[in-house]
Amino acid sequence: MDGWIIFDSEFIGVQLERLWFPLDPSSSGLALPNALAPTFLVLTMLYLSQLYDLRRLSGRRELFLRLFLAFAGGYFLIAAGSYLVPMLRLGRRTYALSFILSLATVFGIRLAHRWVMRSTHTRRRLLLIGWGPPAQIIADAVNGSNPNYDMVGCVD
Repeated sequence: MDGWIIFDSEFIGVQLERLWFPLDPSSSGLALPNALAPTFLVLTMLYLSQLYDLRRLSGRRELFLRLFLAFAGGYFLIAAGSYLVPMLRLGRRTYALSFILSLATVFGIRLAHRWVMRSTHTRRRLLLIGWGPPAQIIADAVNGSNPNYDMVGCVD
């Protein structure tokens, strides 16, 4: 989903640059490669920032910081790469529009996902049959590995 958001924001930005400012020398005008290359770079940065670990539910501030650093690193690589391959250069307006729109959209979707996953309606309740140290080991393993389960209790 993140890839489509990033790709769409860059593709739309390139198309808007082409329509509104057709003589802008800072953009090459090739829409598909200009949108695909940065998408792969930003997705790589999102992966390196460990934002695809679904077991790790962090707070809003940490999520925004990780997303911002991943996007800033990805877009920095895009800017550096555009000097090496001028054909893939993005216009300044496209660059800024894509960064702001995709960061805000991905952050909003991840907040919505976090809210849905922490909701009591999506969590499963677990009643453990048994008592003692083995039951405690199982309960610790379930609570530590999967946050979608609520331990209701243990029966003997």
